[in-house]
Amino acid sequence: AAAADEQLLRSTRGADRLRAEIANLRRAFDDALDRGDVAAAVDLIGPFVDLRGEIDWNISGWANEVLALIEDNGDSSVPVLEALRGLDLWLDGCFDGLHALAERLVDRNFTDSRFAAGIYDVAAFLLWLTGDDDAVVALEDRLREIGDMRLYRRAVAFAYRYFVQLVPSRGVGADSPEVTEAIARLLASDARFARSDGHLLAAFQAYVRDDDSEMLEQARAAKVLQVAGSASWFSSLQMEAWAQARLGRFDEALATAGVDLEYAYLRGDRSAMILPLTVCAFVLQQLDQVEVAATIRGCLPRRLTIMLVRELADIDRWLAERLSAERRAELADRGRAMEPRELYALACAASA
Repeated sequence: AAAADEQLLRSTRGADRLRAEIANLRRAFDDALDRGDVAAAVDLIGPFVDLRGEIDWNISGWANEVLALIEDNGDSSVPVLEALRGLDLWLDGCFDGLHALAERLVDRNFTDSRFAAGIYDVAAFLLWLTGDDDAVVALEDRLREIGDMRLYRRAVAFAYRYFVQLVPSRGVGADSPEVTEAIARLLASDARFARSDGHLLAAFQAYVRDDDSEMLEQARAAKVLQVAGSASWFSSLQMEAWAQARLGRFDEALATAGVDLEYAYLRGDRSAMILPLTVCAFVLQQLDQVEVAATIRGCLPRRLTIMLVRELADIDRWLAERLSAERRAELADRGRAMEPRELYALACAASA
């Protein structure tokens, strides 16, 4: 796993290597658990804290199996296992408790420094995901303290700082020199990880500028650098679908959202199903398909914290103008009872 991490820096071949070895990895992991060898089990899955967004399969639940063997919460293995557990919760679409878990990671002192950079990276991601932008920026100081952090990982971890600067409530604006410089630095990196994040950051910058064509171009450039089905790839695909929707290419947007959903099912990533269904709701709003949009809205989170925040609020205002509270509640209940695939099929039928 550690060797594949290095290989993934340069190309996607490291993902192929890991995919071929997953059964062997699980067999070795089971052997470590059977012997109660926590250290060996952590050595096998710890490197994945550094590969959160770069592989197309997950090890959901494995960290919990090791945590069940640990009686002392002060054990040096706990932080990396907690970070992996946080990623499991995110993949399952369970956001309750993620912020508290991230705060625990930030507050821990690591006696095992091998995974410190990855743990802080996960903490920054979870804080970003839950909307605590100030905490994300504050983490930069912690990252500076990790003297042996590899340059590519430093570049990628710092990318969150620039993503949060683009959040409208921070008032920095899309043309912040710091953000523009960060994009240039990431795109100039030798590491594929960093270049892909540079294109993602540029796509998000274009989103804030309302430059939909540039957003589409940058999202596609990021996707080329990523492993199909990985979390980073989902981010690029979702930005691509959103740009297509904003450009009025509704059929393309729905098709892209459908690809996203199918890969999310294959990977067992419930969180990756949220934004494509939000895109479906937006398309239906443009087509004035109010009842189907209200049905899909029922399965979405009450609010979003990163992308499409304003758009989801606008959909809510539109639905409130067009439907009674009772009808909205009835349709939302119907949507919550349906699977994402069913809702997607409903959206496609309504848009035909």
